[in-house]
Formats: sequence, C-alpha cells, structure tokens
Amino acid sequence: MQGAGTTFQEQTKYTPEKIKGRTLDWDSKPPVFKRYEAAGRIELPTPRLENGVPVWRALQTRRSIRSFQNSAISMETLAVLLWASQ
Repeated sequence: MQGAGTTFQEQTKYTPEKIKGRTLDWDSKPPVFKRYEAAGRIELPTPRLENGVPVWRALQTRRSIRSFQNSAISMETLAVLLWASQ
C-alpha cells in the first residue's frame, strides 16, 4: 500500500503517455514566489541573539504550556521568531 504522498506524485507526474506528444512550455511557467505588491513592508528590529538560551538547547528542552494571552507579541519577539524559523 502506497502513502498519500507517493500516490499524489505518481498520479501527477509528467510521462510520455500523459502528455501524448505535446511538450512542456518552460517559458510560460508561473512565478516561483508569490508577490504581494500592494502589501506594505515592515522593518523588523535586528534580532538580539546574545541573551537567553541558545536556539538548539531551547528546542531540545522545550515543553508545551498553553497559556494564551489576548495581546500581540512585540516586534522584537517577532523578529527573533522569524530569524529562528528561517
């Protein structure tokens, strides 16, 4: 039994039988990245990485505590989260 990912890949890949003599038009591919031209740009502060626990140690020792607050995170926290996730 195949997994869903393998089944999807097999059913959507290009094969000579599926394209029946046609060729792929490589010049009219969609863009690789979606652009949001109308969206504004927000400058984030440079993440401060020298304080606190190193990222890898934090990931190894993490635990989930669900205590949500009804407030936004700071731009500094957002900058560190985005830096760590990239």
